[in-house]
Amino acid sequence: MATICHIVLTLAGAFVISACTDPAPIEGAACNLEHSCPGSYGCAGGACRHLRGGPIVRCSDDSTCAIGRCLVATGFCVQCLDSGDCVASACLPDIYQCGCRHGDDCATGVCNVATATCLSCRADEQCESGDCDLDTGVCRPVDGSVGSERRQGSTP
Repeated sequence: MATICHIVLTLAGAFVISACTDPAPIEGAACNLEHSCPGSYGCAGGACRHLRGGPIVRCSDDSTCAIGRCLVATGFCVQCLDSGDCVASACLPDIYQCGCRHGDDCATGVCNVATATCLSCRADEQCESGDCDLDTGVCRPVDGSVGSERRQGSTP
């Protein structure tokens, strides 16, 4: 965010900087239909929220959105409005994106909280193939053809 400085014209005709302030943060600022949020922010639940993901598309109904749904209250296309719009994860209501905050949000019961993504596994025992790619959290197929090379000591 840029700092805002106030420039004042003195009686002598010179311009001087009278004060510099940091602008108010946009995320979480109060908003409503009369007081909208700027740029890539949408008003959700009375607060400005950064709309993450794809390009910002204005909408009035779902037919305007090539992908996702129309959040009519903000006039923006979003990835989801409820968990029925997501496959194997939950709709996170503060950002209107599919993901997770805990294991209960995932069909697999495994959530990487740091990235808000559902994982297939965290250990070999969780995979039918017996081989979990610990870097991606995805079970490798029985033939081991997907993901990084098999870890030493793994069995097919």
